[in-house]
Amino acid sequence: MSIKAIAILVLIVFTANIHAQTPTAAQPTAVSSVTGTVTAEGAVRMIAHGEALQIRMEVYSAAGELVSDSGLRQGNIIDWKQTDATQPLIDGSYLVVVTVKDFKGTLSQRMAALSLQAGQLNLQNQKRDEVTTAQTHTLESRRQSQKTRMTEGDDAISILREGKERAVVVNAHDGTDGQVSSTSGALTFRTGNVFSSSEQEQMRITPEGRVGIGTKTPEATLDVAGTVKARGGIQFEDGTVLSSAKNLSPSKDAPSGSAGGNNPSGSTIIASINDPATVGVINDNRVSLNLARLAAANTWSNFNTFNSGLSANNAQITNVGNPANGGDAVNKNYFDVNAVRFMPAAPQLTVGDANGTATMINLRGQSTCCGPTTGFADFKVFQNGSFVATGSLGIGTIPMQGSGYRTMWYTYKGAFRSGYADTEWDDANVGFFSWAGGSNSTASGLYALAFGDTNKALSTSSIAFGSGNQVKGAAGFSAGAGNRVCDTYGVALGNNAKSGGPFVNGACDPDSFNIHGLAAVAIGYNVSADQDHSFAFGNFASTNGFAGSFVWGDGSATSSLNTFKAVTNNEFAARASGGFRFRTNLAGTTGCNLPAGSGVFNCTSSRSTKENFLQVSGSDVLSRLRGIDISTWNYISEGRAVRHMGPMAEDFYKAFQLGTGNTSIGLQDLTGVSLAAIKELHQRTEELQQKTTEVEQLREEVNQLRLANSEMERRLATLEQLMLGVAQQQQTPKLH
Repeated sequence: MSIKAIAILVLIVFTANIHAQTPTAAQPTAVSSVTGTVTAEGAVRMIAHGEALQIRMEVYSAAGELVSDSGLRQGNIIDWKQTDATQPLIDGSYLVVVTVKDFKGTLSQRMAALSLQAGQLNLQNQKRDEVTTAQTHTLESRRQSQKTRMTEGDDAISILREGKERAVVVNAHDGTDGQVSSTSGALTFRTGNVFSSSEQEQMRITPEGRVGIGTKTPEATLDVAGTVKARGGIQFEDGTVLSSAKNLSPSKDAPSGSAGGNNPSGSTIIASINDPATVGVINDNRVSLNLARLAAANTWSNFNTFNSGLSANNAQITNVGNPANGGDAVNKNYFDVNAVRFMPAAPQLTVGDANGTATMINLRGQSTCCGPTTGFADFKVFQNGSFVATGSLGIGTIPMQGSGYRTMWYTYKGAFRSGYADTEWDDANVGFFSWAGGSNSTASGLYALAFGDTNKALSTSSIAFGSGNQVKGAAGFSAGAGNRVCDTYGVALGNNAKSGGPFVNGACDPDSFNIHGLAAVAIGYNVSADQDHSFAFGNFASTNGFAGSFVWGDGSATSSLNTFKAVTNNEFAARASGGFRFRTNLAGTTGCNLPAGSGVFNCTSSRSTKENFLQVSGSDVLSRLRGIDISTWNYISEGRAVRHMGPMAEDFYKAFQLGTGNTSIGLQDLTGVSLAAIKELHQRTEELQQKTTEVEQLREEVNQLRLANSEMERRLATLEQLMLGVAQQQQTPKLH
């Protein structure tokens, strides 16, 4: 029987004894809890404690979709990996439901929250009232079909965090093998009354896998402090069986100098070894471990003193305890104090000056390309936490290409990368002195900078922040999502903001000869500044191919059909369906408004905003106006086709001294002069009207007098005729 078989047999015996001494084993206990952890390998491990025959783990998305189901498995432990999901998982939050079947066949459930971020898993506590409606609906449907009940009371999975030490013995079964695990320290088997602290340790299994029976410090795979009884013998690796120790001792019946099996012993062995006629060698497994071997490994169980020291590669090894010279050796204590170790059990403390300027790590590499005095690369970590990594431009190769997560300093091009990439950080896509970070962002231009998700900074000094932005123009800048900068010095901020053009399949035209939009600025949502020196701001605004134009679109538009567009070069155009307000002082009390839907400016004219009032003489205003020429004309920049009418500012200012100077006329001043003149004319008109009425009255009186005079003249004429007839009758003689 082998030593391993003995160890297993002893373990089974003691385990059986322990279970046999359990006071009550008539009925298993109920499932007390479920613990969950995220392992160092990135898997999720769930363990049901207490009564558990089968275990199941399900993962649901926030939308209630079942993305992974292990099915009921034998045992009470389950390990889940991302690859177990039925579909690739995206970053976000998920609901984990663990179903446990007990000895009675009852199904109970517990829950936890699982988050996935950049491939990293994290478990959190999940409360019932935080489960989404969609998840609740799906769970209830599946519970009814599976006849599953929720755990009464606390239904949360206990989350075990990394870094917290826990001392516990866990009994588990993964469906294939039973497991008894100690989370820290050795696993011991004891007998006696544990409640009165009178138990005695009988067997121990150390974390290193050593089994000790009767000893607390086993020094071999099986270390027994006592008698081992092997009824069937001991079998060795070569297949031979030692059934009795007698075979190792001299036989009582054998002649002197011989032992059982004709093996030499005692003085016979010494004589044979010292005999010059003896040929052959002694097998290594027959030689004591404390005997020094030439050209082979030596393992000594006790200290050995070498008066002349040791040597390695023909060089003497000295000062093992306190090395000082190049040939001195180093022991473990000296190494632990002076060397930087990987995965130290505790922080390695170094103390320097007040500012911590001393170096903890100081490494230097050198390329053989360019002579003994160049091509150095240093890496230093200082006691204050600062670090520096140097290199030489144009020396070296890219540290990593292809898909994966990384933080990378590429000295050949003086470029820095951190995050995740597929081919975006391959050498061909890395610009000199460029920076890129986040996920799948490209900085291929000289001095380019790209941070966020799937951004592209493709030209010299181009910068892109956010998600899905492309900057093709040199010294271009973009921040937001889905923006494009196609020409030099362009700016695009917001969402779907486009500076320059043209576009091919939603991206800047790769042919550089056809680009336009120099220094164009697009800021807002669905805005486009597609010509040189043009500006598009706000919402659904476009310079519409006109250079030097400025377009502002308000938030009233909801689709591209309502895009507000420029109609000519060098135009300032603004749409504000809520109206315009222009103010000319800090308090905002003076200025002009253009109300919503109106075409008329309303300017400040309240008495409360004015002072230094002087009365105006309308007669004086009319007198001054008579000295001002009124003509039609056109502005020089407009051309002869456009005509206007009005006075010259110089004449107007000379006549009235109104406004800020003699090169412009204020509309308020022009209106005031006009109103004063109209008022004076109105007064004069009234006076004239009054005089006209009087004249009409006199004219009526004259007409009446004329009529009376005519009537009198008529009567006089009639009278004269009558008198003439009488006279004639008197002169005629009477006939008798």
